[in-house]
Amino acid sequence: MNSCLPFPRGTSMADLTRAGITPTATMWDRILGQKYEVQDDKHSTGLPVILMAVQVEAALTLDTTYYGLLYAFDTDSKDWGRQLSTAQASNTTGALAVPIDDHYKLGRAFLEMDIIWVILKGPGYATTAAADCSLTAHDPIISGATGRLYKTQAAATHTVLGTIDATTTTEDQNVLVFWDIDLKKEVSS
Repeated sequence: MNSCLPFPRGTSMADLTRAGITPTATMWDRILGQKYEVQDDKHSTGLPVILMAVQVEAALTLDTTYYGLLYAFDTDSKDWGRQLSTAQASNTTGALAVPIDDHYKLGRAFLEMDIIWVILKGPGYATTAAADCSLTAHDPIISGATGRLYKTQAAATHTVLGTIDATTTTEDQNVLVFWDIDLKKEVSS
């Protein structure tokens, strides 16, 4: 596991380049999918946080529509686990999806093909369901159809992404989640 980040949290790889350079699909592909362990410095937990470097397939601004949402991976050849499908947040209830690192501020814009951080393990924020939210502290949580957390705890057929920190019935609000996302795919015989 790596511990020296190639670019700081809250920034993107394009932030380190010269003005006028446009990211391409292969420009920084050596770090795509790489995992890095850092300490939580935002939520006062002292827990380790596992970040992963991923590429955004299209320009993206973290406005109120996107901030705190979960994103699926692009499913094109070699893009799964390396590139986020940013055209829309996760659109299948209970599917594998990842949160963008909550060190990015609301309103942050990313260039097409930029490299950013997502959280695989550790504390971070996510947005609750837009309606009928009913989550209890420590419930196993899953992605909803619009990239928000699903309104109730995970069922047996869902991919659990982590646990919610505190009970909430507040809709469309950022809440603390302890992420534990496993990207390993099971192979059945």
